[in-house]
Amino acid sequence: MAYFTIEQWVALSALSGLGIMGILRVLAYRFEHDRMVHDLRLQASTLKRDYTARLAAMKAGTDEEVLEVDVVDEAVPMQAAA
Repeated sequence: MAYFTIEQWVALSALSGLGIMGILRVLAYRFEHDRMVHDLRLQASTLKRDYTARLAAMKAGTDEEVLEVDVVDEAVPMQAAA
């Protein structure tokens, strides 16, 4: 049976610790990537649904979105930003 010195045990412990930390880092990146892909898919489906609803409203001629417009008098000079 092989017996290791203290220095060898320290080296083996350091290597195994680095290996475990590397595995955990890869798993964390993978989890983050999967979460980001899920969020992008959710955002894309929301945008598709909104686009379809707006397109249908435009085709029907009953656009539900109300545009608010501020009428600005051009005779009044604009104030400079401080």
